[in-house]
Amino acid sequence: MKKIINIMTIALGILAFSSCGQKGLAPIERKVKVVESNLAIPAKGGEAKVKLETKGQLKVSVDAAWCTYAINGNEVTFTATENSKLTSRYAKAVFTVEDENATVTIHQYGYITSDFSPSDITAISDGEVFNFPYKYDEKLVASTDAEWITLSVTEDNLRVDIAENTTKATADNKSRKAEIAWQLGADKGMIKVEQYNVDYMQPDANWTVSYDGYKVYEGDGEKYEHISNEVADPAVSGMYYITYFSKDDFSTSGLNLGNYILSTVPSIKDDVDELIEYYASYGYELTYSDLLYKDSDYEIFAKFEPGDYYACVIGFDENLAPTGRYSVSEFTKKDGSEPSAYDNWLGDWKCPHGNSTTSFDTWTFTVKEKGYTYWVSGIEGYTDLKIEVEYDENTEGIIARAQEGIGTMTIGSKGECSMGFYGATLAGNLWTPGANPYAIFTATIDGDSAQLVPSTLSTESGEVQPEIGAYIGKTSDGKFTLPKSFNDATRTNVVLTRGGSDDEGDDDDEDDEEHGTGSESFNKFIGSWEVTPANSEFDPWITRLVEVTPDAEIAAYDWQGWSQDWVKPATVTYKDSKITFKGGSGVPLAENVIMDDPGDPFTVYYLGSCIIDGESYVIPSEDKMYDACEGAIDKDGNIVLTGLDIKLIDGNTYKISEYGIAAISADGETIYTYKNEAGEFPVTMKKASRSSSSSSVKAFGRTWNLSLENAVKVEASHVLRMQEEEPVMMKAIPAKSAPSRPKFIIK
Repeated sequence: MKKIINIMTIALGILAFSSCGQKGLAPIERKVKVVESNLAIPAKGGEAKVKLETKGQLKVSVDAAWCTYAINGNEVTFTATENSKLTSRYAKAVFTVEDENATVTIHQYGYITSDFSPSDITAISDGEVFNFPYKYDEKLVASTDAEWITLSVTEDNLRVDIAENTTKATADNKSRKAEIAWQLGADKGMIKVEQYNVDYMQPDANWTVSYDGYKVYEGDGEKYEHISNEVADPAVSGMYYITYFSKDDFSTSGLNLGNYILSTVPSIKDDVDELIEYYASYGYELTYSDLLYKDSDYEIFAKFEPGDYYACVIGFDENLAPTGRYSVSEFTKKDGSEPSAYDNWLGDWKCPHGNSTTSFDTWTFTVKEKGYTYWVSGIEGYTDLKIEVEYDENTEGIIARAQEGIGTMTIGSKGECSMGFYGATLAGNLWTPGANPYAIFTATIDGDSAQLVPSTLSTESGEVQPEIGAYIGKTSDGKFTLPKSFNDATRTNVVLTRGGSDDEGDDDDEDDEEHGTGSESFNKFIGSWEVTPANSEFDPWITRLVEVTPDAEIAAYDWQGWSQDWVKPATVTYKDSKITFKGGSGVPLAENVIMDDPGDPFTVYYLGSCIIDGESYVIPSEDKMYDACEGAIDKDGNIVLTGLDIKLIDGNTYKISEYGIAAISADGETIYTYKNEAGEFPVTMKKASRSSSSSSVKAFGRTWNLSLENAVKVEASHVLRMQEEEPVMMKAIPAKSAPSRPKFIIK
């Protein structure tokens, strides 16, 4: 405990005085006088002393039983027992010699709060020392039954030594625990101690944390260092927190990586507690779970000095206790300011598709490591595959190198291929990274255009140049599936032009052929289509996903304004000169959709509906899809869609009569549908330039907003399912409902 320091001491003494007086009169002398006193006694008990000048026999009296005295010549010692109350107490002492008195007041303090509130201890397996300083006029008492804990107490500090823990961590035995009992004055308490076993922390391959260079923080519009995490499978992710630390700090700690990360947990908890307190002052009642994340939507902004660092993801439970899972990646914050010419490459560029002069892909440059590298997507028309491109400070240009492991893709009869970005010659020779990340091409900017120049590779047969580069699939048996552009013409003189593509496809057969291999009838479906009668929010855009084989898959984007940048596309297959739209599947178009009425988030699917005594929508099982409608191109070049038959769980066969998207609650009880306003089948789609139709879907944090303005609510009793052995209604994945999450910023 901490005692009151400023006190008021009352010492009443008889003041001696002298006077000039009349000549010949002797001065008056006192028989008893207080010359020195120390009358403050601590709450725990103690002594107070008074020195006197006396002329005669001294007598003493005290008016409080808790205070006793002892006389030793002209010195009196007062002794007080412990005062267990919070308030002070006082005793009056009278000193008497013959007929004269002197009086003093003895003050004993009461107890007040000590402000000693030691935190619980979480220790790493290597062993640690924890100190808890205190200020009080008596010594703290502490004890524990744990043999692996040593306690040392001084007049102002409690030291706790945690011995090394050599027990190997398992799923069922991750730590050892104990308690430390302490008492200080009238205060007492318990310190909980937990020490993790060896190798408690384990890397988690489901997380990939990365340093992304500079990024504008929308809270203040300034640029900060940006660190984010990519989650491979949110379903098994668990909650996590992102941080970073210096390599030098880690190296000098002498700890292994897992234990060093554990040692940062207390400071992380302090930061999160401070953030919760900050937002509480504005009326936001957040919990730890609100500030921890599962998906790839978590980021931190920070400012730190140049040097070598680790970006780090740490798994936590809802109580902000570490789960033992982590992921790290190394990065370097380089010296100097970000090169001004670096930003010149950011944004969209038009690139001729193959050797076409009329058809273009859109290459999009985004920041990977600000000032040093970019992500580039859209090459060969693949917006969901991206490569890393270097910024060349000397030329203010870029360098693209051969890269493996870009992603995987199913390519017709070839099966699943590992996608890479390679250079290739007309003879089919590939520039794969191998031991060296070969440069495929370089490029420099000249005004609003950029010239791509192929690199030269020396081989045993001489020097060769690649065809700039493309995504190429490598099969499991080591064979490569080449895109059509490597088989028909060279591409050694490619020019990029600023801005996105202004041509997304038309009716020209030659132009369609330049988009890749495929039959003429298949290519006629590719492009942008306009539903008749016109509906600006229901103009689909159909694009190639794989090489053409029977049952080849096609992607259909922009159904009722759902852009391919935000949601998974509806699936379409091609066979026998027709396309078939697949009704809902286990993979929804979008999850965590917030409707503009109160309620939990919804999951959105592409569905078909049947008219059966009113309106009923067909909900798929988790592992099945069904055919909603079929499209064929008529003599005028239009796609005519017709509904298909489907067998439902009532045993009857019905024809799909409407199609569109539906937002379904997690319990399957609330369903909103967004139907094609053209009415029942058949529906006609005419070829059109791709429009920039407005959408009611907007990116908003980790959820999506969807307006109910054009929605129709369907009663759950009207929802039917497909025929299957054990009918199970598709459940939308429930999303956590939480207040808007603030971004972390560390300045």
